[in-house]
Amino acid sequence: MAKKAKKVKRKGKSNHLKYQKVKNSIYDMVSSGELKIGDKAPSLVDMKDRFGVSRDTVILAYNNLKKEGVLRAVSGKGFFVENVILDNKEKVFLLFDELNSFKETLYNSFIESVGDDASVDLFFHNFSEKQFNSLIEDNKDRYSTYIIMPSYFNNTREILETIESKNIIILDQIQPDLVEYPAIYQNFYADTLKALVQGANYIRKYNKLIMVHPGGKEPYGRVEAFESFCDQNRFDSEIIDSLDTREPDIGELYLIISDSDLVSLIKKLESSNYSVGEDVGIISYNDMPLKEIICGGITTISTNFVTMGKRLGQMVLKRDRVRIENSSQLILRKSL
Repeated sequence: MAKKAKKVKRKGKSNHLKYQKVKNSIYDMVSSGELKIGDKAPSLVDMKDRFGVSRDTVILAYNNLKKEGVLRAVSGKGFFVENVILDNKEKVFLLFDELNSFKETLYNSFIESVGDDASVDLFFHNFSEKQFNSLIEDNKDRYSTYIIMPSYFNNTREILETIESKNIIILDQIQPDLVEYPAIYQNFYADTLKALVQGANYIRKYNKLIMVHPGGKEPYGRVEAFESFCDQNRFDSEIIDSLDTREPDIGELYLIISDSDLVSLIKKLESSNYSVGEDVGIISYNDMPLKEIICGGITTISTNFVTMGKRLGQMVLKRDRVRIENSSQLILRKSL
């Protein structure tokens, strides 16, 4: 069944770049009805001769139209009209690792920031390298901006090199092979160390510091910062990957990364009649409204996800390809 034509919003002429003249010509043909969905666009040679430009200029214009979703390329046959909506919107491919409460805050802030000036498609790789690769491969050349939240995969750089680097923004965490890309990210080592130093006077009332680090998807920089802080301040410390066989004791302070581990610890403390913030301390990661309430307030180490979302929106709309470190802070509450 043929696609139904949609109402066209004519894109205003911008500068007089040669490739823009080629693009505007396609806009005119679509707007007038000369080209309909499914029709073949004029050949590269035809447009080259018509405007007196190079073949590369025509290819640049057609590839730009392809990213906007106006044209699609068929190998060996040329370019065909894919859609007749012509507007100024950025088309954004947003790839998260997973959805949780603080990433929902980030997403909502980003969507509010870009408003009607961008259309955003959200995807999740769920820490699957196969799914990560497949999503990028299936969607390359379809968007003007690719926002990628990576994980510890083996060939991330290799798969991202199939997309123009100027169209990529790395989000949340930077892997060693991605340091050259534009990004807005957290420095997990620096953030954790700074927070522990800020809270040192509160931490000193505890006899032992215990980090619950599940490993896998979690950034290892937090562990390195924890070890550095404890060594420098001569704290008795321990790193464990689970609370399953652990029974908390008076005088211990727990750094909790996973919210499921936070719930488990609170349950164990309640069953032992231990008071949070007096008998046993807790520092959690990634703030949310619920942590302001439970146990009189849970101390957190957290970046500002609202700010991160707003900055990300500005990077997209302004095509501002920079690197921004979104710093974290220690939010002191009763649990410390």
